[in-house]
Amino acid sequence: MAVTTPYDYIDNQELEPDGHNKNVYSKTPGQGIMSEANGGLDTFHASFAVKQEHVWPEEAVRVRQDAATETIDIFSEAHADSGEDVTFRPVAGCSTKVYMPYAATLALWEWSVFISEAHVHIHTADSYTHEPTATFVPLNSSTPAMFIRARLISPSGTVTEIDHTLRHLPKTLGFNATSGITGFKNYEARSCFHFGMHHLQETVTAGWHELSLTLHQEPVTIEPIGESAERTQYEVSINRSLGKLTDFYDHLVYQRASFGIRNARVLTLL
Repeated sequence: MAVTTPYDYIDNQELEPDGHNKNVYSKTPGQGIMSEANGGLDTFHASFAVKQEHVWPEEAVRVRQDAATETIDIFSEAHADSGEDVTFRPVAGCSTKVYMPYAATLALWEWSVFISEAHVHIHTADSYTHEPTATFVPLNSSTPAMFIRARLISPSGTVTEIDHTLRHLPKTLGFNATSGITGFKNYEARSCFHFGMHHLQETVTAGWHELSLTLHQEPVTIEPIGESAERTQYEVSINRSLGKLTDFYDHLVYQRASFGIRNARVLTLL
């Protein structure tokens, strides 16, 4: 049923509240745009179609953000122990998840994080230029990998690694494995830094979308002399003092990444 609006709006004339209110709603049948269902609209253009943005106009822009301030430490033992099985661990507090009730044109993902890492480097040159005298020699790769990379998970469960966000973390903990007594240097205090990154996603489908910053760390291992021997956790002997007692103690070596203030956020546009 069509509706009428009995009050006319004339430029430069004072608005009459009662007349305006009747244009909006009236007890008289057929008067007021809110008096009938759908404003009395019953005739549409042949090409008109109701779209999702007409039903949810407030959803044209959707924003989500998650953050954390507590420092967390992730050690290399939390990852896979095989170079072929590359395992990435999501960083808590640096991920966000958003539900899209309809397909969107764009999604701008952003995240930032403070990182301080203990990234191991083992000096092995002498082990390969001279005949080894110890039972063990370091793994051929003297620097076990440590890097971060963001990933997206689509509503279908498909995981997309965002390769342009891959960043290798600097080496900060150096070991000298060429002498009988292992020496080491720690430069972690000079390497704390901040990452601020983003990714623009196009053609965003309806459903749940998730962004996570992930971390990968390889274990610090050594291999016995001989091709058939299995690798073992790298162990160092360090001179420590307890009161007047001084002795060498064996320590297993792990890598570690510490994350400070971090956040992730998304802005979606129709």
